[in-house]
Amino acid sequence: MKTSCLLACLLALSACKKDEDATLAESAPSLPPSGSLSLDVSSFSDSGFQEPGGALTAAQSNYALGLVVVGLINTSVATVLTPPSRAIGAALTQTPTKNADATWTFAYTSSPFVVELTGKILSADSAQWTMVVDRSPADSNGCCSNYTWLEGTTQAAKSGSWTINDARTPTATSKLFAVDWEVSSDTDRQLTITAEQDLSADFKEGGTVSYILKDNQIKLTVIDDPVAQASVVVVWDVSTRSGSLKGKSGAKVCWDSDKNNVTCS
Repeated sequence: MKTSCLLACLLALSACKKDEDATLAESAPSLPPSGSLSLDVSSFSDSGFQEPGGALTAAQSNYALGLVVVGLINTSVATVLTPPSRAIGAALTQTPTKNADATWTFAYTSSPFVVELTGKILSADSAQWTMVVDRSPADSNGCCSNYTWLEGTTQAAKSGSWTINDARTPTATSKLFAVDWEVSSDTDRQLTITAEQDLSADFKEGGTVSYILKDNQIKLTVIDDPVAQASVVVVWDVSTRSGSLKGKSGAKVCWDSDKNNVTCS
């Protein structure tokens, strides 16, 4: 009798699980925000990190140090994240197509590229994503024939992780960055980017960049050598650009909204 009751309960639970899976499969997963890949440091400088004509003075040397650090991160990391971030933004405008395997594809064309972002619901609040890029005809570097540019998982489209493959080597899959992210809003988000290969002689595989945007302030923490674990931390106000830099030695310098050196409080 007990065995029969247990079997009946298990069958009922199994039926409920199948119904739940069927319901989930009927809806497209919620797209992750483009901010999950956006390391926007443009508020640090209004001149594209190139101060015109050596405009900075000796009395602005603290800001100049910050400009070098943030400029390097902008070049080596932020600009690499921008294309897939924009691709996700473009996918947000598309109507998805349901596939036979219960996945959903958001596709769009930006000649000569076709970009497909495909998602699969794993549970009520999680999804798995793959972004594939195709170019016809391929360019001189072999880009790109159904190249897997981006892979990741999301939790309620509010947090998750990405793996970005190196589009500079489109004929072979080579990991470039791993990104862990959490986005509450456009003005409240954080990303941790880990290099999956040496980016330069100074920025080693395993090095990290932490980006936190909160309360109209950006905090950028850079660890370019995972063995030494020494960090450089730059903090600035998005509106006024006043901020500070703490070097690997722990020494801290500050500047005001006019970029002039000031004593740190």
